Amino acid sequence: MVLFCKNVHFTEKPSLDHLCCIINEILELFTSIEELMEHIKGIVTPVLTPFLPNGDIAESLLPSFLKFLTPHVNGFFVCGSFGSGMMMEIPQRKQMLELVSFQNTELHRLVIAHVGTTSTASTIDLAQHAQQHGAHALAAVLPYYYPHTNNAILYHFRSLLESTDLPVYLYDYPSYIHHEVSLELFEKLIELGVCGVKDTSGKLDAMQKRMQSIPPTRCDYLVGTEAILVPAHEIGIRGCISGLSNVFPELVNALFKALESDFQEEILHIQTIIFFIRQLMRQYSKMEASYAILQMRGVNCGIPRTPFGAMNESDLAHIKQELISKQII
Repeated sequence: MVLFCKNVHFTEKPSLDHLCCIINEILELFTSIEELMEHIKGIVTPVLTPFLPNGDIAESLLPSFLKFLTPHVNGFFVCGSFGSGMMMEIPQRKQMLELVSFQNTELHRLVIAHVGTTSTASTIDLAQHAQQHGAHALAAVLPYYYPHTNNAILYHFRSLLESTDLPVYLYDYPSYIHHEVSLELFEKLIELGVCGVKDTSGKLDAMQKRMQSIPPTRCDYLVGTEAILVPAHEIGIRGCISGLSNVFPELVNALFKALESDFQEEILHIQTIIFFIRQLMRQYSKMEASYAILQMRGVNCGIPRTPFGAMNESDLAHIKQELISKQII
């Protein structure tokens, strides 16, 4: 039997002290995860999936990438938009979740599996797999491509909720899914048992209306972008699933800590840097730019999956020059 206690590796029968150490660490882990699950707080990274040129997952690159993120984030959001989940086959999404969960046995972070697909059956398949392989919570976009009635959407989420014991979050991304979740539909989803929402609409007024209708004691509200983390924090939202935290996790985490401490000058300074980076990346594909900037930082996360591709040399040189000019890298 092989046992782990922090970084100590036991291949022989451990002593009583070592067993106590193991038990205490397991209890501490469960306590910290339970506390996070009551209300997710801090920065969660929607983890980029490292790909090889043939489209396979670059398994060997994932451990170092997750260790790069871990000191600055509280969790990993797997196979969401930044993770290219909607571009991956179902077996590949399962593989990525398993790889993250395996690494997380030592990293001890919250793992949220995005299980949204075009069909109820495949969403349930991913949800049950995630529950069996170490996920702590699930998230799902509305079933997309086909237009659906509210009744069909409610059936979809009811079926998902009945298939799992894990908490389920709505992943609300109307600009990608092309379906607006009305306040009435949102209220019905919460009544069904959806525990929270990752709101990537960018519409602060809509978030406030939801919070007025359903208080944070009944729904865990997460903002789905660092772009509005500051105003979202002001209205009481304490969790952020930040795409930029893939590339600059320490920067996004510093902003969150400054907000928690109400350090106004630091908030303004960090927010200015974040806005600069976001505007720079938006001149290109933010997906392609994310992988490229990681390489500039010495972190090999492979390449994005096609039809995304590698950036050309002149664009890379421009991004690097701009980041250096602001002393960001």
